[in-house]
Amino acid sequence: MDIKIVYFSQTGNTRKVAEVMATTFGHLGHSVQTLPIKKASPKDITRCDLLGIGSPCFTGQAPTPIKNFLRSIPPIDNQPAFVFATSGGAPGKVLYDLTSLLRRKGADVIGGTLIRGECFHPAPCFIHRYPGRPNSEDLKRARRFALNIAEHVSMGKNGLVARSRFDAFHKGWKLYDLEGMFTPDPLVRLVMPKPKLDPAKCNKCKWCIYKCPMNNITLKSFPIIGSKCIRCYRCLTGCPEKAFNANFLLGNLILLSLHNTVFERRFGDLYYDEEMYHEADKPTANWNLKKLIRVLQGKGSERAKVAAARTLGDLGDKRAISSLFLALRDKRATVREAAAQALGRISDERALKPLVSALQDRDKYVRLEATSAMGIISYKESLEGHSSVSRTVKESAAFEGLTLASRDKHWLVRRAADKALSKL
Repeated sequence: MDIKIVYFSQTGNTRKVAEVMATTFGHLGHSVQTLPIKKASPKDITRCDLLGIGSPCFTGQAPTPIKNFLRSIPPIDNQPAFVFATSGGAPGKVLYDLTSLLRRKGADVIGGTLIRGECFHPAPCFIHRYPGRPNSEDLKRARRFALNIAEHVSMGKNGLVARSRFDAFHKGWKLYDLEGMFTPDPLVRLVMPKPKLDPAKCNKCKWCIYKCPMNNITLKSFPIIGSKCIRCYRCLTGCPEKAFNANFLLGNLILLSLHNTVFERRFGDLYYDEEMYHEADKPTANWNLKKLIRVLQGKGSERAKVAAARTLGDLGDKRAISSLFLALRDKRATVREAAAQALGRISDERALKPLVSALQDRDKYVRLEATSAMGIISYKESLEGHSSVSRTVKESAAFEGLTLASRDKHWLVRRAADKALSKL
């Protein structure tokens, strides 16, 4: 299968995700090419079996350069496509923008995902948001999404890819969706400050001219920013000589009023166990063991249960094991997956039997996390120097499950089982 991934990336977050997906497709034997939009042409879009479109999020929407590119491509009737985005804040309607533009061209959009990325916007309230993202867990989700896409297309399945984002296909009406709807470029130019050049620092290297996504900077005696500026601030944040600056007194107040931690948790997609600036941002950082267990056992939201399970795994407290056993039977796959992963982190031999049962789960990623957890537990126990009788009992339970997993119908589970067995 010939796959093209076209992306718009300024600081490297979206490019990193695109490359991880491309590597995943390549390992499956597909021919893959990644193209930034400045090097992509409309012909590239029509000459592939599967198309991927990636973008960052600007003010709750897809940025103008990627939207202009998608409007320029020829009709691609019934061509399978997927979308992905990176976001340093609430994503708004960015995925829906990409999906709707592709569908107008006739594409069959089968999946969409969002990956968190470090925010590089120069407004003071955005500085140091989501440091180090996308991290290893973010890229793991990107790889899994790519695997789901490849399997979906290769097997000729209909409908949407499993675990695709709901907001990629349905127009929302929440706060950040409305922000994306009612902040066109002219309004952004009016509200946000225009970058200003300090001639004393500029050496006329033309870096800003090349990097401007709107081709809006020209060089006369010094670089001049034209009227099409979309306030992406790439010239300001990336200039090697730090020659640009901006006064964010008013703009920062507006951004902070909309994009504070409380609003992003309430109206955005910020998880309970996800930090925006530092560890204290996470509500789970202030939840004690009893509250975490109560959340996991209660009738709360999927996001709250997943966060509680993850945090219990990070704490490593064995008193949480019984509640995690119950979570392995939750009706939502993401909760079961988080519970299996947490049991692996806690690494108690009592979890082996429930994890063996989880190997029958209908969701492949629950089975994968259960297999990985069993491998971690059995290997850790084998290193702790227990008596030979005790070790034999534990190994028999582990080998029973891992042997079963080595015959799983999905190759990811089989690979994880074989890796665990070889390590033992």
